[in-house]
Amino acid sequence: MINVFEPDLGDLEVEATRQTIASKWIGKGKKEEAFREAFGNLIGVPGDSIVTYNSCTEAFFQLFDFLSLPVGSEVIVPSISFVGVANSVAAHGLKISFCDVSVKDGNPTLAHIQEACNENTRAVIFQHYGGNTGEIEKIADFCRAKNMLLIEDAAAALGSTINGKSAGTFGDFGLWSFDAMKSISCGDGGAIYTKNNSHVNSLRIQGYLGLDFTSGLDRANLANDRWWNFEVKNFGRRSIMNDLAASIGLIQLSRFKEKSKIRTRLSKLYFDTLAPIQDVTVLIQRQEASGGHSHYFLPIWAKTGRDELAYFLKSKGVYTTFRYLPLHHQPIYGYANELPNSESFADHVLLLPMHTNLNDEEVQLICSLVKDFYEK
Repeated sequence: MINVFEPDLGDLEVEATRQTIASKWIGKGKKEEAFREAFGNLIGVPGDSIVTYNSCTEAFFQLFDFLSLPVGSEVIVPSISFVGVANSVAAHGLKISFCDVSVKDGNPTLAHIQEACNENTRAVIFQHYGGNTGEIEKIADFCRAKNMLLIEDAAAALGSTINGKSAGTFGDFGLWSFDAMKSISCGDGGAIYTKNNSHVNSLRIQGYLGLDFTSGLDRANLANDRWWNFEVKNFGRRSIMNDLAASIGLIQLSRFKEKSKIRTRLSKLYFDTLAPIQDVTVLIQRQEASGGHSHYFLPIWAKTGRDELAYFLKSKGVYTTFRYLPLHHQPIYGYANELPNSESFADHVLLLPMHTNLNDEEVQLICSLVKDFYEK
């Protein structure tokens, strides 16, 4: 089976974890600190403006814990979003205002955001669908003018840039995922970037049980210190990234440029090979002139027979999928209005395999199978 997503781990990651285990320190420590610094270098921000977590979903929950928006405030969320994002909003007593997306790239446009906006809107969540940056600059300007928070879901957009500026750094907060299937995997993990330095320490304290340290020994500066003493600052949870995960992530970061080149090459091969097939369109936002693209998803728009194509490819050993089911159809969120683009997107888009373990021959085979399906 050719997988749609697949982690790319090897001997370097194995050796890194061995060394961390041998050090007898696998909790949050120097490796996590080094990971934050290296990740900050990659996205062009200081490492001390980043807070790491055990998952991106937990990072979203932690963020809304921190923001403490008044109950009943509205948060705009694209209907084509990961369920963890919507859950983090709804769990805090906030009203989700689902917005539609463009069928060209899976992102909301400025017009979609404006349509969903009202006097109760306090924040906008913008998901960079599969690495597409969309109209993030216009939306950032709009949010600033309206004094609304802009939260970027950049989980799938590591490597996506506009004129050298990384996705996830245009708004007030950017969030990333390092789960098993992401471009950078720590096994699991997440991060928040904030432009406001005063937020960082509060987020870190909240992410570790409301404590301002993770090891009492770090505080033992005097011989008579009671390093076991602590003061609880807030009702936080233990949501930290550990050194074992960070040691994997550090190796992944060191390989990121190499892996990005592979994704870019495979994406171009898909684009060029599928171009003659009139029934499908590759929905990769072409950004070569103004910036980079993560190429995390390889989404195609199937004019007809999307489901049948998926079944056909699966029968030939090619696993595909769709991300993400329209959340405004979920009764739990209390929203029933129709968003036509989101519904059309969910009926026509299919994600083809995209990961750095793929080779050119496998991509050619997948494209050949798509062609065979539409020519039969």
